Amino acid sequence: MPTIQVQTGFIDNPEDAARLRTPEYQDKMAEAIAQGILKYLEKQ
Repeated sequence: MPTIQVQTGFIDNPEDAARLRTPEYQDKMAEAIAQGILKYLEKQ
């Protein structure tokens, strides 16, 4: 079973922490992760 680890930022970094709190950034990261998974599955 393939696995992935995704790090979208670090809460101990003030700039990352600020981005991680915004719905826009959360949506952007969620979309990018979903697209990456779909792209992987297409190649299987």
